Order: sequence, then C-alpha cells, then structure tokens
Amino acid sequence: MIRIFHDDVRPAPEGWALARTNAEALALLRSNEVSAISLDYDLGATPEDGPMAKGSSPDGNGYALVEAMLAEGLVPPDVIIHSWNIPGARRMEAALMTRHPTCLAMRCPYDPDHLGWYL
Repeated sequence: MIRIFHDDVRPAPEGWALARTNAEALALLRSNEVSAISLDYDLGATPEDGPMAKGSSPDGNGYALVEAMLAEGLVPPDVIIHSWNIPGARRMEAALMTRHPTCLAMRCPYDPDHLGWYL
C-alpha cells in the first residue's frame, strides 16, 4: 500500500511516492493500492521555480486529476488537498465530497514544518 504526494515543485514527505504530473499520479493510482493522496491544484512549474510558482501543465490542474480519479473509481480513502490556491482547493474538495462521500477529503494548507500533522 502506498501514499501519493501530487505536486509539481515541492518534495514528497518521507514515505510518500512523488507524482509531479497528473499522468504520473494516475499511473500510480492505477497500478497500486493507495491509502492516501495529497493533492496540489496549480501544476506545470518546476522545482527550480519555487513553491509559489504557477505553471501551465499540459495535462491540467489538480481538479482535472480529481475528475479523472472520480471517473475511473480511483479515489483513495484519504484525500488531502495541500494547495495554497484556496478557490481551486475548495473546488476539488467539493467535487470529492459531493460525488464520493465515503472518502475523507480535507483542505490543509501546505506547511513543510507541520506535514506530519495531517499526512
């Protein structure tokens, strides 16, 4: 069983598999039993751009990943949305809670000093 950290620029916490893109996250979701996923909304930057960078990802933002997870039945039991993009994070949370109410979805702003509290 694995946990996935979906983020284009931030490092994954220890013990989490890193997915920099939606395609990488979907590949991990399709090929593993996943207990939790932590999602970012804005994608397409590089680690060199820094944690506040906003890029333009060819495979969409975090909401596009949520839509794919819902469509394919790939929603893990625990979903954390760590994005600093509050409107995007709320949209992701609302989609999950409305269409997959058995998952525990929560918004928690990214804080590298306190990742262990909710990851």
